[in-house]
Amino acid sequence: MKTQENDKIEQEKKEKIIKKVSGWRPSKITSASPLIQVDYEIILTENSEAFFVQQGIILNIKKMEDAEDYEKFLNLEMIEKLEWKGKYDEQGQRFGKWKGYWANEQTKLEGIYNKGQKLGIWIEPWQNYWSGCIVTFEGQYDEIGRKVENWKYRNEQNAELGGGYFNNDGLKIGIWKELHISYNENLNQSTIRGLYNKGIRQGEWVIEYNNKYIGGGQYDFNGQKIGMWTEQIDRFWNHNQSTLSGRYNNSGMKSGQWEIYWYWNGINKKIGGGYYNDKGNKIGQWIEQIDGFWNYNQTTLIGNYSEQGKKTGIWEIYFLDSFSNKPNNRIGGGQYNEEGIKNGRWEEISDEYWSYNQSIYIGEYKQGQKIGVWELIFKDYITANFQKIGDGEYDQQGIKIGLWVEQVDGFNYWNQSIIRGTYNNQGIKEGKWEINWNWNGETYKIGGGQYDDFGHKTGVWIEQKDDFECSKKYILEGEYHQGIKLGQWEESEIL
Repeated sequence: MKTQENDKIEQEKKEKIIKKVSGWRPSKITSASPLIQVDYEIILTENSEAFFVQQGIILNIKKMEDAEDYEKFLNLEMIEKLEWKGKYDEQGQRFGKWKGYWANEQTKLEGIYNKGQKLGIWIEPWQNYWSGCIVTFEGQYDEIGRKVENWKYRNEQNAELGGGYFNNDGLKIGIWKELHISYNENLNQSTIRGLYNKGIRQGEWVIEYNNKYIGGGQYDFNGQKIGMWTEQIDRFWNHNQSTLSGRYNNSGMKSGQWEIYWYWNGINKKIGGGYYNDKGNKIGQWIEQIDGFWNYNQTTLIGNYSEQGKKTGIWEIYFLDSFSNKPNNRIGGGQYNEEGIKNGRWEEISDEYWSYNQSIYIGEYKQGQKIGVWELIFKDYITANFQKIGDGEYDQQGIKIGLWVEQVDGFNYWNQSIIRGTYNNQGIKEGKWEINWNWNGETYKIGGGQYDDFGHKTGVWIEQKDDFECSKKYILEGEYHQGIKLGQWEESEIL
């Protein structure tokens, strides 16, 4: 029998707006791991609530007016763990002092509201704030909620990392030192420094990594990039020090030959590139990094772009294993049609592909939608043999249906764990799902639990710890209610 809360959510979801959003989360590959891109949903309901949902787990529930603030943040861990606490006035507006809490622990994040507007000194989270990057943005708001005067980026030890000034209109002015989008003090101390004029970047901007010059270029008076530039990739970090070098034309478009370089072990190696036309479209043959390229995932894509800047024809995926010293091997690929849409048989790598997780999905696309049965194969690093470890079916709209056997997040040679369960006809997980761990030819059932009718985890669940592997076989047991973890979770080790 459904609870009153389930009835409430069921009614809310009859009339809803679903926004598809992309963000980042820490990869579970290593303790010093990169960020990987993940998709999640923001479900806006009739009663002015916003549900942040990722893979059947409600990360958080916010008031509608607060949801836009969270959309600005890039890291799903922030959406899940950051809470602001304070008071509302009779009109339902925030007032007085509000404080930020991370996983229910008070932080130094705080500030004052007046009639729903920020006022005075504030300590705010930087947009990519997470447990691996405790960086704040600190400064002052005027009486109508505009940033003014000096604002600074600070780390957990309160050391200044960068910043600059806002004028009385809330626009950046003068010299600013800003943090790279994936800044991290342990993995990516990258900054960009230059001049703002009434909120517009102008003149020369310099990019530094670990306080050393690695690139930059010029902005014109309208804030458009012009001339030669060397830029970092978005997910630059110490194992993927990749840069793009080429020219912007007078319209602010990339033009001509652009090259991709990867710096590793003292060598700046050209690993890819291609040509842009005057409209800023990629054309002809390109060699590109896979999203998530790093030292142990030296994967590249090779194929052609049409005059309209769309991928066309056969694209191939190549992988260079840094451990084996073997030459670049083709590991996958497939075909794009004239509209740049995937069609036919494809072999694609998993989201967290690397030397110890050489997993490949094999199946068919129809007009950009996965259809039919897709198989998942995994290359055993020791034996170098591939074996099938999972599969499942997509309907003609690209929705998962029926029984699926899938990898867990963080799957690798030491954590060969699989989840098994059913998707309903709407592509929502339902019923019982099991977690099994394969090791030395044996399969061990180590966890699982139940999904409700809306794809939310419910009841008692047993899950792996994030760093689960053969030498650290720890699991967590606890309860979910409508996708939200409740109370204390108990940790134990599998013998």
